Amino acid sequence: DDNVVVKVGDADNSLFYKRTALPADHDDIMPPKGDPLTKAQQAMLKEWINSGATWTAGGILKRKEE
Repeated sequence: DDNVVVKVGDADNSLFYKRTALPADHDDIMPPKGDPLTKAQQAMLKEWINSGATWTAGGILKRKEE
């Protein structure tokens, strides 16, 4: 209800994590294009959020070229 995307330490109530666990045909699944996350990837994301969602200074995400 509060639209917080990542609730640090609480993956089960983090919108970002919950959307990765939606059924593959759901309109709100993350990622919206391409293959859904595997169970192992979902578990890794959940652990990252639950452990504090720390980010390396200077870390940059890059989109996978298709």
